[in-house]
Amino acid sequence: MLKVIVIGAGPIGLYLAASLKKANISHLVLEAGEKAGGQLTALYPEKEIVDLPGIPSIIAKDYIALLAKDVDLNNFRFRQEVIDIKSFEDHVEVIAKEDRYQAEYIIIATGLGFYKPKPMGLARENEFANILYSLSSFDFLKGKRVAIFGGGDSALDWAKEISRVTNSIHLIHRRREFRGNFETIKDIKEIKIHTPYVPSQLIIEDNHLLGVSIKHAEEESYDNLFVDYILVNFGNVPSPVAFSVPKQNTGIICDEHRCVLNRVYVAGDAIGVPGKIKRIGDGLKDADSVLKTILKF
Repeated sequence: MLKVIVIGAGPIGLYLAASLKKANISHLVLEAGEKAGGQLTALYPEKEIVDLPGIPSIIAKDYIALLAKDVDLNNFRFRQEVIDIKSFEDHVEVIAKEDRYQAEYIIIATGLGFYKPKPMGLARENEFANILYSLSSFDFLKGKRVAIFGGGDSALDWAKEISRVTNSIHLIHRRREFRGNFETIKDIKEIKIHTPYVPSQLIIEDNHLLGVSIKHAEEESYDNLFVDYILVNFGNVPSPVAFSVPKQNTGIICDEHRCVLNRVYVAGDAIGVPGKIKRIGDGLKDADSVLKTILKF
C-alpha cells in the first residue's frame, strides 16, 4: 500500500511530491487537469512571485519548471478527477471518476480548484478526438488542415509552430485586433486569418467531424472551414473540486496540525482557517508541517 496520496499538482502538490521523493516515501499524485502547475500554469505563467522562502523573485512558469525537476512523473496521474475520499482506521481511499486508490494518508493540495480549458460551446463538441485544447507536440499535424481559435500569444505561437509542418492553417479570432503579439505570425503565408469571427456550428457527416462553420461577429455571414483538426485556445475556466473537502476535524484520533479527518490532511488554500493568508509561501509551510506530523520528518 502507498504511504501518501497527494490530491492536486499545483505548486504545493509538486513541492509535496518532491519532498516525498527525496525522503524515498511511496506516493502518488492525482491531478484533475492535463498538466501540473495549477493556477500558475493555467492563468498566470508570466506572473512574478516574490513570497517564496530563499527565492527573492521568480516567474511563475519558471518556478513550476523548477519544482517539476525534482519530482518523479511516473508517480503522477493526470485527468484523474477525485469525486470522494473515505477515511478508515488504518488507511484512506480516494475515489476518482475512473479508478480507486488506497494509501496510509491523503494530503489535499487542490488550492481553489482546477482549471478546465474553455470550450467553443458548440453542440457535440465533446464527442470528437480531433478537437484539441492543448498541445505538447506538433508533428502529428504534418500536412493536415488546421483551424485555430484564439487571439492571445498562445494561439499565435501555435499557429507559428504548426506552419512549420503544414501549409493549411486557419486562425480565427472574435475581434479585429489580436491580444497577442501579431508580429509572431506576420507574413507567414500558410496562415489564413479570419477576423472578427466566432465558432457557429460543427460540420458533421456520418458522425465524422469534417470542419467548423464560423459566423462573422458583426454581420449575418458565415464561412465553412473544412479541416482535419480544430485547436481551441480560449483560455481556462475555474472548476471546483468534485469532492467535499472536510471543513473541520471529525476524526477520532485526528488531532494534529492541518488534519481534517482521520489520516486526511490539507496543505495550502484548499481549506481556509481564520487569518490564513493565501500565498504560496504559506502553503509551503503547511506542507512542511503536514509532512513532519504524519511522517515524523
